[in-house]
Amino acid sequence: KLGVDWTPGPPPPDGAEPPTLRVSLAMERPASKKKRAPGREAGTSGPTGAGSGTPDNLIPAGEKAKVVMRVTNAGQTPAYQVRAITDSDDPYFDEREFFFGRVEPGQTREFRVELAVAEHELSRMDRIQFAVHAQHPVRLAPGSQTTLDIRSQGRPRPLFAYGFQFLDAPSAGKGMRGNGDGRLQVGERVRVYLDVRNQGPGAALDPWITLRNRSGSALFLHTGRAHEDPIDPGAERQAFLDLEVQSMPKDGVAKLRLIVSDNKLAEVLSESFEFPVAEAPPKPTTLRRVAELAQGTVLYASADLTRPVARVRETSGFRATAQFQDAVRVDLGKGRFAFVRASDLGADSKRARPKVAPVYSVSPPRILLRNPIAHTTKSAIHVQGEAVDDEAVRDVYVTVSDPLRDWLSGREKVYYTASHDPASGKLEFDAEVPLKLGNNLIEIYAREDEDIIGSTRMWVLRTEAGGAAPAKAPTVTGL
Repeated sequence: KLGVDWTPGPPPPDGAEPPTLRVSLAMERPASKKKRAPGREAGTSGPTGAGSGTPDNLIPAGEKAKVVMRVTNAGQTPAYQVRAITDSDDPYFDEREFFFGRVEPGQTREFRVELAVAEHELSRMDRIQFAVHAQHPVRLAPGSQTTLDIRSQGRPRPLFAYGFQFLDAPSAGKGMRGNGDGRLQVGERVRVYLDVRNQGPGAALDPWITLRNRSGSALFLHTGRAHEDPIDPGAERQAFLDLEVQSMPKDGVAKLRLIVSDNKLAEVLSESFEFPVAEAPPKPTTLRRVAELAQGTVLYASADLTRPVARVRETSGFRATAQFQDAVRVDLGKGRFAFVRASDLGADSKRARPKVAPVYSVSPPRILLRNPIAHTTKSAIHVQGEAVDDEAVRDVYVTVSDPLRDWLSGREKVYYTASHDPASGKLEFDAEVPLKLGNNLIEIYAREDEDIIGSTRMWVLRTEAGGAAPAKAPTVTGL
């Protein structure tokens, strides 16, 4: 099936020189879907080109390429059952086999193996070693290539931010019920409204919004997950979930966790919340007025006036529908509402045309790295950069691990720095990170608070100074 002559050969005579094999390696990415000549995939009787080639042995995430291995018999006797097997930290590239079979003196045979980089992979470099085997001992010609470095190019990552509120009024949608104060009360069924924004450099390919109940039977999720179309950098989405308060939770607090994730790229933003639950809802005063709100006025999620969800983008008229003490409920259209301070209401307006921009109350710090590297021969490197945030940056810490070779060891925290002025929204860091031989996963975390945490990850391959990488298999053997 492979077009390889796997017939065993006779043992070599005593004192005979073993065959000398010259090995070369190349990468190619398919340039077209033209059918390859019969037998070319497995073996050939003469040298061939390496196809379209890949610059710097680069494979973008979600794509494929082929490693082409060529073996030339530069000796005087045939080599039998020649094959090669790879050794790499990357499980996608490890233990891949190349079959050449019988190689006559002066003959060149080649074999291609397809490699793929998963769509979720981060940028990294991997070293692949090739161990050559044959039925009887052979030796490698000087200059033979038995090592290949492959660069996986990860996709730019999304970075999520979100804001949300509870719409507890019949106008919010079918089946919704409540007094419309934006707070949770026993017996209410509320629509959970979310504004989600992708603040990262890459698209979110498979975005999901998930609400998790941490208060047991007191709460019931009619709709706890929402799947969205891909979100481009800078783009926004609105999502809707459905929550019912069936009874008073323990300690009078509804505990929830809200998660926005890209399940394809494994990027996650998660925060836990606790909301007090009231038995009896307060009664509002009905209003029927259209009033002007000035540009920049803050709109809040509830009558508590504690959590912003939007700002007035441009001075415009808003329909005021109810008042809860100092808080006035204003209509935003399509069943949505928010709250402003009564003192923020301006003059009467002829028309209600609310113009608002969302406030993303859950927005993690962004981490900006300076000159990150993918490969070194040093035993430690400096990881430098800055964490920035619109609200605060409390601290930064760095961990390193070796999950491919020692997945039981876990992460080692190697750096920590705290900000003297978290409200400045900036914190520089310069971490010295020790490296083991092989691939090292470095993770940088920046915290706004205990729950809102930004992070970024990077792989660094450490090899020995002479260019050799740690090996688990001999270079050449007899079977």
